[in-house]
Amino acid sequence: MFQFKGRIRKTKWNSLVLVIYSKTLSDRVAELNGQVALERFGDGLLLKPKGDLRATVVVNKRIQISATRMLRSFSSSQINVYVDKQMWRIKEIFLKGTDPVGIIDALPENILIKRAAIVRTRNRYNLDFSFMALAKKLSKKSLKCRIDRCQNTFLINPCHSEKGRRLYAHSGKRLRISLPRAALSEQELDVLSTRGRLPVFVGFDPMDLKISQIDSYTVSEEKELAASLMSKGIRIGLKDIRERGDIILTDYPAAIEIHNSLPNEFSSSKHSIKAGQVRLRLLEGYYLVKSERFDSYFVVINRNWMKINHIGELVSELRNARVFTILTGFDNGWSNGASDEILNILGTSALKNRCLQCK
Repeated sequence: MFQFKGRIRKTKWNSLVLVIYSKTLSDRVAELNGQVALERFGDGLLLKPKGDLRATVVVNKRIQISATRMLRSFSSSQINVYVDKQMWRIKEIFLKGTDPVGIIDALPENILIKRAAIVRTRNRYNLDFSFMALAKKLSKKSLKCRIDRCQNTFLINPCHSEKGRRLYAHSGKRLRISLPRAALSEQELDVLSTRGRLPVFVGFDPMDLKISQIDSYTVSEEKELAASLMSKGIRIGLKDIRERGDIILTDYPAAIEIHNSLPNEFSSSKHSIKAGQVRLRLLEGYYLVKSERFDSYFVVINRNWMKINHIGELVSELRNARVFTILTGFDNGWSNGASDEILNILGTSALKNRCLQCK
């Protein structure tokens, strides 16, 4: 299902007309001699082919549908219009005119989200992000895509039309796709004119791009532990940088945070930066369990941190708060031991908190 932003216009005869823009869809409307139907759908209207209403096509891309009685029920001049591509027998829909990037109200499920940035170069705007697995696939050949936007997240969808925008790899693991100026707000354009860069998010369906679930994890420790958990039958979610936790165990719910660092000579102080990072992860786990975001929380750290008194004391204090500390050396095979310990805890009905030493 694709969503347009339709506009309701009042004619000089006081009738109401629905206006939407799409070159591809207008071609299909013309082939049907303008016969369409409209019906209420969610927060807007569903546009269907072969109905009792008459649509006209103007300038090969603007579709106008007179439907005064139905349109009177909408208080706003802008409404959502939904189109089923299969029903219309078209592969892709490209918006034209003032909406060159599709606008959607919500992201689909099972979408991989990554940090990105809009970059301005010589009055051109590009969406730039890092993803090694996809960059390798596109190292020799670019991919045509359509872009939809949901607030500050740009959803990239592969398409089969030459009108699609080219997604290509550059600078090793980084990727880029162009954005039209009309897709950006005046405020965003002002920021880009002064800073040249605007942080946003990019999303895509890994199945559409033939990316495995494990490849959604780009940090080596996260990928290794995720693979070990999946091999033992634990369901995990896609990597989502907006989520609190490196790995989400979808059936429990529980989360895992991995922090691979070693203490130094300053770590005995609570004000040490490195020690503070460890404490932060432990306390964040406590907050997320206390606020019922997760039933349990696992923090994987290097076993040498237990030599630091204030870290050991904090671990002990959190034993009864369902915050589980997994201690390991991050050496060969560490993920197998860590995943076994996590499975043991998840399989314990009482979920007794304890500090665990991975073998």
